[in-house]
Amino acid sequence: RYTIMQGSSVTGTYGSLSSSGMLNLIRPGLFYDPQHVYLIFTTNTSSVAQTCQQQIIARQIDGITNANSQQSTILNQLIILSNPDIRRALDTMAGEQHSDDLLTTGIINRQFIRRLYDPLRPTVTKNCETPRCWGLFQNLSQFKDTTFWGEFGGGQTHLYGKGGTYGLNMRGCELTLGFQKSFPYNLIFGLAGSHEFDSLQYAGHGSGKSSTGFLGAYGLYRPNFWYVLANFAYGNSTNTLKRTIIVGSSQYKTSSHPTVNQFSFYSELGYDLQSKYILTQLFAGIESGSYSRGRASEHSSSGFQLIIDSRYYTNVFSRFGVHISTYRLPCNTFASLDLSWLKKLVNTQNNIRARFADFGNPFTINGTKLDNNTFEAAFTISSRFFRDLRVYAETTGEIGSNFYSYNVQGGLEFVW
Repeated sequence: RYTIMQGSSVTGTYGSLSSSGMLNLIRPGLFYDPQHVYLIFTTNTSSVAQTCQQQIIARQIDGITNANSQQSTILNQLIILSNPDIRRALDTMAGEQHSDDLLTTGIINRQFIRRLYDPLRPTVTKNCETPRCWGLFQNLSQFKDTTFWGEFGGGQTHLYGKGGTYGLNMRGCELTLGFQKSFPYNLIFGLAGSHEFDSLQYAGHGSGKSSTGFLGAYGLYRPNFWYVLANFAYGNSTNTLKRTIIVGSSQYKTSSHPTVNQFSFYSELGYDLQSKYILTQLFAGIESGSYSRGRASEHSSSGFQLIIDSRYYTNVFSRFGVHISTYRLPCNTFASLDLSWLKKLVNTQNNIRARFADFGNPFTINGTKLDNNTFEAAFTISSRFFRDLRVYAETTGEIGSNFYSYNVQGGLEFVW
């Protein structure tokens, strides 16, 4: 802002203002107060923006009228760029990476729910894996066993970038420990805890790390020919997100530490279809989860750091599928194949509310749309040693129109 007139009293206004010979991305204007006339310059990046996301950020930048020194440096760099480079800069300023944390947290949560099923599998399938139960469909009330189990594995998730959004790759590993006890009347109850560490690489110029802890409680009722199981889980994710704002050849770093708390419930009802060589079980389930992300403030010297609003989000899925299990194979080995279809029953929109810390108004950034339908598959092979020791290996995968994920893990169970 430049003072072009000053006096004890200023009246009247200029009739017109010419911008002839100026860059197209610079927009001059006049501002008046009782003692001054000011010449102000603002950017006009909105004329270059193409996508909705670029337009949102451009309007925030074009509204800056009193830039600090660091913002002035970036704006001076911005206005001399080519149009494609300006659009790239607007994209990297938007902070779309923050919209992905609820999606990745939901995937991590479903994988934990999946792990709570693994120690129940011998009893659910009743395929003679159950300790001290070598006859098919023997009643659990004849014994009261406590099973200690552990599982270690890792995997990868890839989120596609669609509709003007960027994608990401997530790689992680997990360790889960638990125990369960059998009771009369065909009941099993168990507790488990898990820790998962994930590394994220964003296609939109950023990286992150996520550390998630879970506590879960689960139960099973297993009479002959059908079963019902349920579990509750609580998780807390502590994340570090680093992203890069790119303006021409210059790069400006930001960092933040968002946290997500999550609660979930899953219940499944299945029915046995017996044959001579395999056990087929049709099942239906309902999964519900609530996710609460705290307010996050970015740290940066660029002057373009964001403040991300807190958000509460609910996920509800129906699940329909089939478990296919073999009876005892040679070498006391067993195999299972699980297939399921998940249907999302709530809104698939994925967005965040944010604002620049030093200027502008709150705005919405839309992330990758959540899938209405996804498909899961898992293959498990296990073997029992000394009747009280069981080892297993499992590979699982989930795929939708916007992402895919897979995991490989191994587990150990010991019955006391």
